[in-house]
Amino acid sequence: MQYGIQLQGFDRLAQQWQAFPQIVPQMVSRWLTEMSLFLEGEVKLITPVRDGTLRNSIAATPVQIGADVVSTGVSTSLSYAIPVELGTKPHDIVAKPGKFLAFSVGGQNVFAKKVRHPGTQGYFMFAQTEKTAQPEIQRKFVELLDQIDTALGGLQ
Repeated sequence: MQYGIQLQGFDRLAQQWQAFPQIVPQMVSRWLTEMSLFLEGEVKLITPVRDGTLRNSIAATPVQIGADVVSTGVSTSLSYAIPVELGTKPHDIVAKPGKFLAFSVGGQNVFAKKVRHPGTQGYFMFAQTEKTAQPEIQRKFVELLDQIDTALGGLQ
C-alpha cells in the first residue's frame, strides 16, 4: 500500500536542477528530509495508541536521489499497520492447536478455541495525513523553488 503527495512545479525544479546540478540536489535533499519528518509527526498525531508500539514504529525513510528518482516517505514495518489503517472485515480468530484464546469480558476471564471478531473500522492515519498535508507541502515546495531561485541568482 502506498500513498503519495502530488506537487505542482516539477518543471521549474527540473530547470533549476539542470542549471546547477551540484547545488540543487543538496537543497532538495534537505527539504525532503524536513518534509518527511513533518509527515512523520502528522501521522503519529492521529495514530491510535494502545501501548505505543505502532506509533513508535512510524518513521521517515531516508531520502533517495538517483538519476531518475527523488523519493522519501513515512512508513512502518509492523504487519498489523495495514489492518489498523484500512480496517478489517468480520473474521474468525482460531487458537493454535492445543492452545486457547484468553480475554476478559465484563471483568470475567473467558477462554475459547475460536471467536468471531466483528471487524474494525480503519483509522486511515496515513491517508488522512496525505490529504490534510497536501496544501502545506505544496506551499513549502513553492518556497523551496523560490529559495533555489534566490540562491542561484547569486551564483549566475
